Amino acid sequence: MGNNRSHAIVIGGGFAGLCATKAMSRHFERVTVVERDHLPRVAEHRSGVPQSHHVHALLLRGSRELERTFPGIADELIAAGASRMDLGGELAYCSEFGWVPPVGVGITPMVLSRILLESVVRARALSDVANLHLLEGTRLTGLVTERNGDHLRVVGVKTNHPEHRELRGDLVVDASGRSSKCLAFLAADGVAEPPIEMVDAHSGYASRFYELAPDENRWWRGMLIEGKAPTRRRWGLLMPIEHGRCVVTLGGVNGEYPPADEPGFMEYLNSLPTRALAREIARAKPLSKIHAHRSLYNRARHFERWTERVGGFVTLGDAAVAFNATYGQGMSMAATAANALGDTLGTYPDADAFALTQRFHKAQWAHLKTAWQIASGADLEWPGTEGKRPFAFGLKLALAATVVRASHELPQIKRLYAPIYQLVGSPWTLVRPDLVALVAYAGLRRSLGRPLVRLPPIDCPTFAQDHLPPLQEQAPLHASLQPRA
Repeated sequence: MGNNRSHAIVIGGGFAGLCATKAMSRHFERVTVVERDHLPRVAEHRSGVPQSHHVHALLLRGSRELERTFPGIADELIAAGASRMDLGGELAYCSEFGWVPPVGVGITPMVLSRILLESVVRARALSDVANLHLLEGTRLTGLVTERNGDHLRVVGVKTNHPEHRELRGDLVVDASGRSSKCLAFLAADGVAEPPIEMVDAHSGYASRFYELAPDENRWWRGMLIEGKAPTRRRWGLLMPIEHGRCVVTLGGVNGEYPPADEPGFMEYLNSLPTRALAREIARAKPLSKIHAHRSLYNRARHFERWTERVGGFVTLGDAAVAFNATYGQGMSMAATAANALGDTLGTYPDADAFALTQRFHKAQWAHLKTAWQIASGADLEWPGTEGKRPFAFGLKLALAATVVRASHELPQIKRLYAPIYQLVGSPWTLVRPDLVALVAYAGLRRSLGRPLVRLPPIDCPTFAQDHLPPLQEQAPLHASLQPRA
């Protein structure tokens, strides 16, 4: 244990806060978590997590980081009903180029509900962290600070708890999410906020839980119907969760918000480029009301470039970098940042409070940078998005689209680039000679009007008769590419 580290205070008892608590518990004698909600001990929704009503998946990076924090938790999640889904072979995927032939690619993120994930993480944190003190139903009212010249040290927090109006600690961790008030509290001490980068596609979505009707011919477990910039701004997604249920999320970009009323939701569903999902939902049993959410912007508070001399305080999770939840990166990056905090504490056991704050924030951004580029880049593709487009953005977008299109024709391409989007692969994969050669081959065959494969088409009326406006060179679904039970 590092010198003089007796007490850490974590603001927020959600996913990010509990991961951070476990990751750094070995470096402190005691960890106190201040949470405004009363946390449920079972898998149920709570007001502090509005995202729990929508589709969730734990990317491969998130699974690895969470397993590192809580060894054995993957098995616990599977035992509780979570599962892994092959995004190539078990997802009916209607891309901007048409229906993609289903081929297993070995990319298997975990699919589950947010409430299941949080309940298992919460149970593990409460059982694993013996030095955890949880203050529930407690609201943060301020930070306790001490100034020495141009250095400001955060030495604790103020709360509305009758027995803990003021808590003192060696490190305060802000994991309170997008609505964090910590920068406002610091502003009262004359501290300027860090540089902030916003990318807002004015996205929103609406979701509902369902039980699908039995169908012995249904080979897929999930379905994705993509939009297409610049004009086709609506999309739909169905993902399985525990106990034989699924979540359907309808989304829109650049102000094309899906409604939360029954007639509007169904109209939106039927307006997608294919009615395949609408036909499934017409036979499905609704299990919840419709929940809508619109705060899906990307916001990076660049604490790694913070010039203020603030010590004893770090920020992680959505309070630091918030991603458009459409891309499913938030939980994975929160778990990654929590481990980065634990690593920083272990690597610099004798660092002063100011050096520790700087070192962690730089380490955190190094881990989050790729996810930020993916999420913000995808949103910047839409013309109505607010945000600064990076240098040569159009060229990078065209190259990425070329790779994605070629992957629909040669599944081995997806095996090479998909790890990037699961945040376990390097973007430099896109310039690997073997990937470049495969993409060039696919483009050449397409330009010559020659199909890459010659196999009989699949007898699947749901999809075969309901394509997007077909491209002449679009490969149909093929029987030999259909996953086997």
